[in-house]
Amino acid sequence: MERDETSPPLLPIISPDKRGDAENLEKERKPRDLTMNWLEHPIFLFGDVVKGFGRGSRQLGIPTANFPESVVKSLPKNFNTGIYFGLAQVPSYSAEVFSMVMSCGWNPFYKNEKLSAETHIIHTFPNEFYGVELRVLIAGYIRPEWNFKHVKHLIKAIKDDIAFAEKTICTKDMTKWKRMFFEN
Repeated sequence: MERDETSPPLLPIISPDKRGDAENLEKERKPRDLTMNWLEHPIFLFGDVVKGFGRGSRQLGIPTANFPESVVKSLPKNFNTGIYFGLAQVPSYSAEVFSMVMSCGWNPFYKNEKLSAETHIIHTFPNEFYGVELRVLIAGYIRPEWNFKHVKHLIKAIKDDIAFAEKTICTKDMTKWKRMFFEN
């Protein structure tokens, strides 16, 4: 694929031995200077929700729906780890499509040893929904993974990512993507 000045920049894949340190990054950039880019071709993922590490709801207060390893392995080979935004649907719950933020990577704060895809759907669900289908459209990239010295800094960064995604997702007409990926 040829690249031109309108193409989003190529971003490095961050491996476990090259994890970022948010505190050092913050010295070089303003706190909300995120590298948000709309993807040229959104990525659609679907699979049954599996139990994760139990950190999202319990430790962070930010519930996530986790894809199984087989879905994570289906991502394109050149897919960059990081924080993404887009749309999500839990069809057995509702036909409604919600905004989402997804961490796809190594989660350096927790020192994961394998890639994970953890989706925070920007909606309050009445119950957990393990074992049901989750559909996700990854529409854009927010930032690389960062490491944090304290969980409170991680929580703040996630909340900032959520607020950023909520503002950004409504700036683009997502109607065609909703029709293509979420309507049966």
